[in-house]
Amino acid sequence: VEEQGSNLLIKTDNQEKEKKIELDINGFDRTSIILALRYAYRGGYDEILLKFSNPSTIYFRTGEKVSTLDVIHEELNRMIGAEIIQEKDDSCLIKDYSRAIEADFETFYKKIFISFLESLRESIIAIDDGDLIRLRNIEQKHDTILKYINYCLRLTNKKFQIEEQNFVIQSILSTIDYLIYLYKIGIIEYSTYYNKKFKEDICKFLEKVYELINIFQILVFSYTKDLLIAFAKKREEIGNTIKELSTLFPKDHLIFLVKIGQVSDYLSRINPIRKIEKIREDLYTT
Repeated sequence: VEEQGSNLLIKTDNQEKEKKIELDINGFDRTSIILALRYAYRGGYDEILLKFSNPSTIYFRTGEKVSTLDVIHEELNRMIGAEIIQEKDDSCLIKDYSRAIEADFETFYKKIFISFLESLRESIIAIDDGDLIRLRNIEQKHDTILKYINYCLRLTNKKFQIEEQNFVIQSILSTIDYLIYLYKIGIIEYSTYYNKKFKEDICKFLEKVYELINIFQILVFSYTKDLLIAFAKKREEIGNTIKELSTLFPKDHLIFLVKIGQVSDYLSRINPIRKIEKIREDLYTT
């Protein structure tokens, strides 16, 4: 309470309390540790205490033992503003020092789509050139995009966006997260059985996927009915291309097509939700 002339001014401390969480990761494999830490960060926790008794954990994909702390450090590289402030043999304390600013959201949100499209374009060029090293480097690109996704999801859970929009935004971000993972795995696998005989068809197919994602990212920020129709048309083209090439491609290439083709299916699930009020408005005025 402060005096202002003849009036009393009542002030409240609006500073948000720090959110803290303690996670027991004993018995977790590498992937489970990564996801536990990632979801705590995305959930808006400012301090995360990880407890464990075993200095190593299993990486199921390779069957090898890996350092628990190395896994934690690896995931920290995908978390903007997070730092280890205390590290012991059986625990690790992580604190977020980023100043969560609402103005950051749109910047990083747009970066996600721009970076995804750049990554896709780069992989098309690498396939056309037969540059397999460049193709495998897609994993590093994925980590950068994942860093942006993690930060944006963190901001939405800090309630900077209008609450009724949060579900839609989080749905889009979570879907893009999965699609980038699918694309990364697909590209890495494809690099192991690359065959220049099919590179022209693969590049044409990926061009269609690129065009679909580009239409989608424009829809997210600027809805029009024409774009919605263009999205549906491009999605159908991708499906038809997979059918056409399925009789020409060997099994490993076909698996690649189907895996990458899932991008259109997942995007179509969230596309109409983003501008639902605008869609209703158009329906009632036509």
